[in-house]
Formats: sequence, structure tokens, C-alpha cells
Amino acid sequence: MWLTGLDRQRLFVNRAYAAFIDLPPEEALRFDWRTIIHPEDMDRLIRESVAGEASLESFTLEGRYRRCDGSWRWLHSVSQPSFDAQGNHGGFVGVAFDLTEAREAEAQLRNAELRMRLATEAAGIGTWEWDLTQMHATWSEQTRRIIGIDYGDEVTAKDHSNSIHPDDRAAALAAANDGIRRNGHFSAEYRVVRPDGEIRWVEARGTAIADADGRPSRTIGTVRDITRRKLAQQQLEDLNRTLESQVAERTRERDAMWRLSRDLLLVLDTRLRIVAINPIVTELTGYLPDEVIGQPFVKFIHPEDRPLLAEAIHRGRRERVSDIEARLVIRDGSVRTLVWNGTPEAGLAYVSGRDATEERTRQDELFVAQEALRQAQKLEAIGQLTGGVAHDFNNLLSPIIGGLDILRRRGVGGEREQRLIDGALQSAERAKVLVQRLLAFARRQPLQVRAVSLAPLLDELRELLASTLGPQVELSIVVESGLDSVMADANQLEMAILNLAVNARDAMPDGGRLRISAEHVVAASGTAFIELAVRDEGVGMDEETLVRAAEPFFSSKGLGKGTGLGLSMVEGLCAQLGGSMHIDSRPGGGTKVTLCLPISARVAAQPAVAVLPAATLQRGRILLVDDEPLVRLGTAESLRDEGFEVEEADSAETALTLAPFDRFDCVVTDYLMPGMNGVELAQRLQVEHPALPILLLSGYADLEAFSALPFVSKPCFGDDLTRAITGLMAGTA
Repeated sequence: MWLTGLDRQRLFVNRAYAAFIDLPPEEALRFDWRTIIHPEDMDRLIRESVAGEASLESFTLEGRYRRCDGSWRWLHSVSQPSFDAQGNHGGFVGVAFDLTEAREAEAQLRNAELRMRLATEAAGIGTWEWDLTQMHATWSEQTRRIIGIDYGDEVTAKDHSNSIHPDDRAAALAAANDGIRRNGHFSAEYRVVRPDGEIRWVEARGTAIADADGRPSRTIGTVRDITRRKLAQQQLEDLNRTLESQVAERTRERDAMWRLSRDLLLVLDTRLRIVAINPIVTELTGYLPDEVIGQPFVKFIHPEDRPLLAEAIHRGRRERVSDIEARLVIRDGSVRTLVWNGTPEAGLAYVSGRDATEERTRQDELFVAQEALRQAQKLEAIGQLTGGVAHDFNNLLSPIIGGLDILRRRGVGGEREQRLIDGALQSAERAKVLVQRLLAFARRQPLQVRAVSLAPLLDELRELLASTLGPQVELSIVVESGLDSVMADANQLEMAILNLAVNARDAMPDGGRLRISAEHVVAASGTAFIELAVRDEGVGMDEETLVRAAEPFFSSKGLGKGTGLGLSMVEGLCAQLGGSMHIDSRPGGGTKVTLCLPISARVAAQPAVAVLPAATLQRGRILLVDDEPLVRLGTAESLRDEGFEVEEADSAETALTLAPFDRFDCVVTDYLMPGMNGVELAQRLQVEHPALPILLLSGYADLEAFSALPFVSKPCFGDDLTRAITGLMAGTA
């Protein structure tokens, strides 16, 4: 209890107040009670306290406060304003009651009610209550569910009577009436007829409750669906009536399961010898049942798995063991993987073994495929890195090739200097080809299908193939003279040949001969094509491997030694070109992979043997856009040397500021630049200047980006760039 003045200061507190906060009464007067309010109740209690004091009326507060021992207690306080004889307000008198135990009791009661409700629902028990004065009942939701009706608050005696099966109605009502007369308990089992016509058995239990005068005023009780129990009883009775036939039938079923089971079933004695085994043993292992009965079980287990199985058997003497994987050695010496389960019973062990050989094989194949996928992902990452390096290397090659080309065409120096320039240009050209191959490996080179002559292509590959195959492999390349050109992408075809050659090398670990041939072939249907064949003297492939050889991610090289994508990529390339791939192989007899390529109607382009003089080329004004200063300088000088006027821009954004664009005869732009790239620049210019020729330059690109625009790969010679520009300006490109 406490007493406060007008200034809200405590004037008096009793010993219980002081004991709650563990302070002497004189110090408790100055104690700030707000410091012990539970944080969750703080704002509400302060707000209600301020409002109550302002009203000058009695008010109550209820919340949690921290006792001196650190525990939280629920307090219910009542504050009453005090007035003097003249009616002047003089403060408040307050008293607080500890409600913690009451709160906990209420919570326990609610929990008990909740548990009871959940228990009855979980047990499928419904509750009901009859008001005998009004003659109507209240049914719980579970009761309504059992009876099959959707109402329960106002159930009449007629409703209840109609729900009972006519044959059981009299007995059920008589049992209830008898219990009501005695003010005692009653129970009955009867059938109810649900509105949908379904008949269910229920068990009803109830008790009568009397009023103050001793007269029964209401009944309460439970109802439970016992249909399954009744059916089980009926089935049990039926089973008992036909026990002998049922036992015989079950025996036949057990014997059938024993005979027909696809799992190996065994019975072991205390010495773990086989005393019984089902007939599948013959199909699974090749042994007859009589050959294994009486033998130690572990005799047929793979030696490496015997310790594991012995430990499981030791445990199996006391408890059930399951999912023990151990290999079974069959008659021919091969093994099969079985998953074993065992249960001890009356001194015997009942053991089953499920054949999991195929399942483990599929898991192993899945693991190999996953490893192959990881290898492919590594190659993809290497390809991305390779593409970026090749692009940068192209930018470095561009000013080198451009500068050397200008020096050669201007005839700088004497004969010796010109030879050095020619040699440097040849090396740069080889570097350019190498970069193109790197780009093809990274799949950043646009697919360019054109007429390709196989003789020079294979001749250029000879040195690369020889260094790749190593000294143990003898390489021979035979091309039929006068062979027609094929329709192909030269870079992709080179990669396919290199891939097949590497496969052939791996198939000849001790070395051997590798023969690459190309010849003209006419099929039985009259269709002519070029047959490009790669033949090795390696280990060859059996029929099963041959069927799956071109399957993606399938590899016979072993884990980590191949991605399983090489042959599938080659087959995919042939299909894209309108051709096909065929593989002939046998174990120990080598392998021949044949690519059937379509013949081109055009003649393969031959290297230019002369440079067109600059004076004969069409001149014009060029806008050159490139963010690399050295590349832009070399390209600009090469074009100026050809007689063009060149204006330079270091970015697409800068180029857009150089309007009007009708003063330019052509725009030459790099593709990959910071900010806006070359394709985006071209799209902007084509909207306002649709007739303006635009030529793209890049070290790499994907086909979709350049499918609608003229494109020249970097690095390029001034002659190639000049021809492309003049062709655009003349409208022939």
C-alpha cells in the first residue's frame, strides 16, 4: 500500500511495498517505480497512470514488475483519489495485489482445456451436452463430424432419435433414459445413419447431472466412432469361423513369397550357418539351395566386406540391423552388391539381401557424369578466360600488323629491310591465326560457313598436329588431288580435326600411326560428298562403348581425363553443316572416325597474290571509332595511306557529338568499348542515317550481335580493311 501527495511523491508505503523492492521504508518513498516495469508494459502503464491521475477518479493498472529477487510478478493495483473536508484533492491512496499465481493458474487451466480438446480430437472423441429442461443438445465439432451433420448448437430430441439406426434406436434411448432416472452413468453402442446414407458404429458414454433439488437437469458425455473396431471384430469372427482355411491360405501366401521373392532370403542358426534359403539363390548366384545350406554365411561374402558384415552380425545377435552393403561372390567368381537386413528371433537370424548392383552402377555413372560436368564447367571457365586474353592480344596485334603493313607498302628501307618486314608480317599472321583458334576454342568466333579447301587447311594444321601428338605418333595426311571444296567453318573444322587427333593419340598410349585422309565419295543414292577420315591403331572400342561414344558427357578415358563432349561437339558440327559423322571400331583393331561433309558449289577463296594500288581505290571520308589509342592510330594511318580522309573518335559517345554525319562516307567502329558498344552506336546512327555505311571491327564477338552488320575481324591488313570499306561504299558488301 502507498499514499501520494499532489506532487505524486510517496508520503507513505507499507512494509510489503518496501519488501517488494528490498529497500527501507524511508528510501522506498523516493524509489521510482517506473524502473521496475517490464519493458513490454512500460508505455501502456505510464500512459494509463497519467490518464487515471488526471481523471481524479479511481483507476486500476495491471502489468508485470520486477521483484527484488529478479523475478517478474503480475500486480493488479487500484488507486483511489483522496479529498479533504472541503472537497480539495490531496493525492491518491493505492493498493496492489500479486496476481502471479492466479495468472499462472488461469494459464494452466487454459492449457489443460486445450490439451483436453486436442486429446479428444486426436482420439476422434466428440463431446455433447443435453439440456433436459429445454430438450435440446449442443454437439462439438467432432461429434458433428461423426454423425455427419453441419449443425450442433440446437439439436432436438427428434434430430437425435432420427440419427440412430432404426434397429438400434430403442435400446440406445432406453440406456440413456435409465441413466437419467438413476442420476448416474450410462453407455451404449449403436449404429448411426449419416445424411448420405453411410452407416457407422458409435460408442456413447454419458452421465446425468442433478440440480439443487436433486432432479436431473442435464447430461454430458462423449461419443466415439468405433466403426473400425466393429469391422475388425466382425473380421475376427469371420476369421475364427474359417481359421483352418485362413491359416492354410496364409501359409500358401508365405510360401509363395518365399519362392517368388526377388530378394535373397536366408535363415541362420546360432553359428551363422545357413539353415534355409529361398530358390532365388540359384538365379542370383548360380548355386543350388542344397549347395549352400549348412555352409557358413560369410563364406559367400567378398573378403574385403567380411569385417563389416561380421560387425553387423555381432550387433544382429541383440538387435535388428539394416541397410548393410556387402558384396556377394557368385559361382562364376564375379560379385554382386547386396543390401542386407537382419532380425534375430528365437535363436535364429532372419536375413534378407536386396540386389543393388544395377542401382550402384547407375550411381557410379551419375558420379562420373557429374565429374564430367565439372570438367566441362572448368573448360568453359578456361574458354572465357581464353576469349578475353585472345581479344586483348588481337588489340595488341592490330597496331603491329597495321604498322608493318604500312612500312611494306611504302617500300621503307632496302631489300634486307623489306625481307625483315615480310618475315615479321608472316609471324604476325601466324599469331593472328593462333588467336583465331583460341577464339574458336572459347566459342567467341562467329560461325562463318563458306567454301573451304581441305588440302591447304590440313597442310596448315600439320605442324600443330605434330607438336600436339608427340614423337610416338606417326602422322600421315593424304588428300585426293583436285578435291572439291566443302561447306564448313574453317576454324570449327580445324578444332574438330584436332579433337579427333587428340582422341586417337589417347587411344594409342604406346604410340602408333595416325592417318588423316580426304577423298571424294558417291553414296549408293547418288549423293556426292567429301569424306574426311581420321584413323588410328589404338585400343578400339567394344560394341557397348561404341553405341555411347558420341553421347554428351560419356567418356571412356577415366575420371578427370576427358569431358565426354569432344565427339558430341564434332557430331553436332557435322549436323549443322548438313553432313554426318560415323565411327567404326573394334577392340584391339583401332578406330576410324569419318566426317561426311557437303560439297560446296563455290570455289574456295585463295589468298591474294597482289595488292591493289591505293590510287585505284575509291577514296572518301571515314569516321574511325576505337577506344584503344594504339589500335586507332595504326588503323587511321593505314586508311590515310590508302588515300582516305580519317576523323577519329575515342568512344561511341564522342562519335555522336561529331554531327553532321552526312559528311562521312563510312563509319568504322570497334565493337567492344566502355559505355556504348559498336553495335549500339550503329543502331543509333541507322535510325537517323539509314544510308550511312557502317563497318564493325572486333577481336571477338558472338554471331547474334553481328548477324545484321558487316564485320571484319581484328587484326586485319590495310588491304582487307580497304576492300571491305570500298565494297560498303559501293553497295556491294
